[in-house]
Amino acid sequence: MPKPTSPAELASKSGRRHASRISPDGKWKSFPKSPNLLQYISTGMYDARVKAGGKLVRRKLRTDIYSKALLRLGDFLKEQRSKAPRSDNAPTTFAEAQLRFEAELEARHDLQARAKEYRRGCHKVLRKSWPGLAELRLTRITENACNEWATKFRAANYSPHYFNQTLATLRHVLEQGELNPDPARKVKRVGVKLRELKLPEPDQFQRLLANLEQGQCAGL
Repeated sequence: MPKPTSPAELASKSGRRHASRISPDGKWKSFPKSPNLLQYISTGMYDARVKAGGKLVRRKLRTDIYSKALLRLGDFLKEQRSKAPRSDNAPTTFAEAQLRFEAELEARHDLQARAKEYRRGCHKVLRKSWPGLAELRLTRITENACNEWATKFRAANYSPHYFNQTLATLRHVLEQGELNPDPARKVKRVGVKLRELKLPEPDQFQRLLANLEQGQCAGL
C-alpha cells in the first residue's frame, strides 16, 4: 500500500512544477513569476501579500492548489489596488476625525439645528459606550472591534432607531478618516418595526362620518 503524501511533499512537488524559492528559515516558498504569492511549506497552504497604502497586507487564500491560489490572488490584488490611498493630511486618531465630522456637520445648511444636536448626542453616546475610542489610531480600529462594540451597545437596550443612528455616526466619523475599507461596513443595522396601522371598523367609520356631518351642520 503506497504511503500517504504529506503536505510538505505536495508543496515540494508543486515547487518542482512551478519555479520557486525557499525562505531563509525554510518555512515559506515564494514564486518569482508570481511575486505576491507565498506557500507555507509544512501545510502546503497559500497566502497572498502586497504593499498597499504604505503597508504590507497579507491574506490567507485558504487553498493548497496552485491554480486556485492564482485565481484568488488575482481577486485579492484587484481589491487592494482599487483602494484609494489616504491623503497626507488624513486624520491619525479618531478624535482628529471627529473634529472634521463636527466641522462638516456645523457647515451643513440642509439640517435643522435640532437634527444637528441629535447627531452630536449620538456621538457623545458612542464615545461613552466605547471607552478609549477618541485616542485610538484610526488604522488600529478593526472590523472585530466594531462588531464587539455593536454587540455590547445593542445589549444595553437602546432603541433600534437610536442604535442605527449611532452606528451611522461611527461610520461618518470613520469616513472622515479616509479608511478604505471602512471597518464598520459589515456591522448590521437593527430592523425597526413599523407601527401597525389600525383602520376603524365599518360601524366606527359611519359614526365618525355622522359626527363630522353634525359638526358641519352645527357650524351653519
